[in-house]
Amino acid sequence: MTAEPSGTLTLLLLGGGHTHALLLLALARDPLPNVRVVLVSERPLSPYSGMLPGLVAGHYDYAQAHIDLLALCRQSGAEFLEGRVKGLDCAGRMAFLESGEALRYDYLSLNIGAVPDLSTPGAADYAIPVKPIADFWPRWREAYESLRVDPAVRNIVVVGGGAGGVELAFAVAHALQSAPVAHRVTLAARSEPVADYPRRMRRWLQRRLDRYGVKTQADFEVAEVTSESLIDQAGRTLPADHVFWCTQGKAAPWLTQTELPLTPEGFIRVAPSLQSIAFPEVFAVGDCAWIDASPTPRAGVYAVRQAPFLLDNLHRLLRGLPMRTYRPQRRFLSLLACGGRDAVGARGGISLAGEWVWRWKDAIDRRFMRRFPRA
Repeated sequence: MTAEPSGTLTLLLLGGGHTHALLLLALARDPLPNVRVVLVSERPLSPYSGMLPGLVAGHYDYAQAHIDLLALCRQSGAEFLEGRVKGLDCAGRMAFLESGEALRYDYLSLNIGAVPDLSTPGAADYAIPVKPIADFWPRWREAYESLRVDPAVRNIVVVGGGAGGVELAFAVAHALQSAPVAHRVTLAARSEPVADYPRRMRRWLQRRLDRYGVKTQADFEVAEVTSESLIDQAGRTLPADHVFWCTQGKAAPWLTQTELPLTPEGFIRVAPSLQSIAFPEVFAVGDCAWIDASPTPRAGVYAVRQAPFLLDNLHRLLRGLPMRTYRPQRRFLSLLACGGRDAVGARGGISLAGEWVWRWKDAIDRRFMRRFPRA
């Protein structure tokens, strides 16, 4: 890392998630005066979650679905440091990396996401977690290639009935259409998949799942994962040769060793200004944060909207001005890819479906990615 000029403050960004990527993009146009910005990320490429189903299905290549953080830092004048954070000293304003390096900061923002919850017996040994996506992708390719050369009928199970699990089940089924192998894809969930979506949209999803031959196993709460099956709380068994784990993530365990106030689940408690409720120089955004005043589901649609509030409040903090309140949007457009160039969507009580919906989603995703520089 470069030496810090005298009188310059340091803003340390931990994690290269969507909010920080958009913050860096904005800093290229609206820099913080006399502030040195340092981004710490485990990898120089950050996956865009909106394109993951299309990546698995074969509609996008790897580069199209990833943000180049190195190019982004160069454009914004920030420094990039590849590393994994392991702890904080909030009172001393220090961050510690697994490499042993200690980083001092004046202001800190955490956008470290969540980690997979593999506490179910056997999940850590036999399931492939979908997050972090950078780890999932090579394991998916390995599983895909093994399926291509295995003549036996294989059972593929996606665990998780949220939007991510549904999209992944479609993407896997679509990708395997071109593989010369007999297979069964099952979506296993605790309840009906995407139960909070409009009824018409759920009907359209079910028709498409039926068309792909994807079986839905609802009311199946996994109690154990073995090398060849899933076992639920009632003792029922579901054959599984490949298990993709797409359940809600949990907070990074190392956060419990910090002075940051956390929820009982370990997420960082923040005020509506996105600041820690105990340390005003510390911000937290995206999936790692919990806004006490307005809790929301962990979804990218909220994370991307936080970037302008984060930038504005950093400017305000530097100038001693009152903080701006982030208010999550009450309604947002949900578009779910259905394997091929087909999608369903909903906003409020309005449901949409068809190839034109996929083209709309594709245009939105490509427009989002075009905002970021390439090497």
